Amino acid sequence: MKRKNSLCLFGEPPCVLSKGHGGPHRDAHVNSRCFDEPPRPLKKTYTFRLRGIETEVKGTAAGVKHDAEKTRMDLWPPIALERVAEVLTYGARKYIPEGWRSVPDAKARYTAALLRHLTAVMKGEARDPESGLLHLAHVATNAAFLLELES
Repeated sequence: MKRKNSLCLFGEPPCVLSKGHGGPHRDAHVNSRCFDEPPRPLKKTYTFRLRGIETEVKGTAAGVKHDAEKTRMDLWPPIALERVAEVLTYGARKYIPEGWRSVPDAKARYTAALLRHLTAVMKGEARDPESGLLHLAHVATNAAFLLELES
């Protein structure tokens, strides 16, 4: 796989790396002092041309990532994610991995399963007697299946 050119914001002025930053590619670095100094804020605007695409870097600090508008996947509760993964693992062992995708009349059947597990929770039963896993984890898994099937 061919590596792309990258921009190093450690030096002043910033420099272009032909194969990446660090490791065996350090020799390709135009300005080796960048490895010996911490990142500094850029003092002015620089324009770079990489493979015909012009990129402008304004007075910003190195290490900036513009992802404020992206979905925050890190907000997913890790324990809930692990419990759903346990149900998925149980299902993959009992049936086949990803087999839930090809179940006939899947939406109706996963809705029914979700409601059965939710009803068990409402009646005070915490764990599914067959799997030994939390009913709420089965509810979340069936909800995930339904969300995926909607897409």
